[in-house]
Amino acid sequence: MDRFKFKLLLAFLMVLDHIDFFVPESWSIVFGIASRCVAVGFAYLATEGFMRTKDVKKYLIRLYGFAIFMLIGNYILNGIFADRDVVIRNSIIMELAIGVSVLYAFRDIKNIAIKFIVVAALFYVSLHFEGGLFVPGLMLINYMNWDNELRRNIIYFGISLFLFLSLIPFVKKFNDFSILLKYNNYLFIITIPILKLYNGKVGLNNAFSKYFFYVFYPLHLWLIATITYFMKN
Repeated sequence: MDRFKFKLLLAFLMVLDHIDFFVPESWSIVFGIASRCVAVGFAYLATEGFMRTKDVKKYLIRLYGFAIFMLIGNYILNGIFADRDVVIRNSIIMELAIGVSVLYAFRDIKNIAIKFIVVAALFYVSLHFEGGLFVPGLMLINYMNWDNELRRNIIYFGISLFLFLSLIPFVKKFNDFSILLKYNNYLFIITIPILKLYNGKVGLNNAFSKYFFYVFYPLHLWLIATITYFMKN
């Protein structure tokens, strides 16, 4: 599976995760589980993009440009749809932009103290967007373990186990095992076998493949929000 096909797979699973309003709860849970690899997959591709690009600054301008474009669109639509409580909070492009900024600072800032301050500040900013620390954190893990897949996977398993164990007290408190299905972020571990299918090749390489995700991501969310708004009438 090449890079473009990987993006298409992630985009398809992402749509499944975002149509919970239109499907029964049981389907929503299944779709949610299947899509746990989406953010992790795009974080991996963004890390790879950072390492492959000849101009990190242009890459960052593109990421932040589309991220800001989406935030503006979200703000406008949230104002229009406010009377029916339809809210768009998604902003993974901004998380990817912050993640690439973290990698750039981590690699290129030589002064350890300044590097720490800048990276810590970027992680703090990420808390205000979808995904929080998770996406830039995984990108840093990917970067630091790029040539050691086994070590990266062990870290992935460790994070997954921590997220799973953090749910156990709530399962016991409410005697409700469905919590493990509803709050399923620990299942991001399914990304590992999917990454095994990725061959690292570019695949389709033109303007469409380059900008597909940047355009598709906000447009599909805005379309879903619009349909949801009118269905609530």
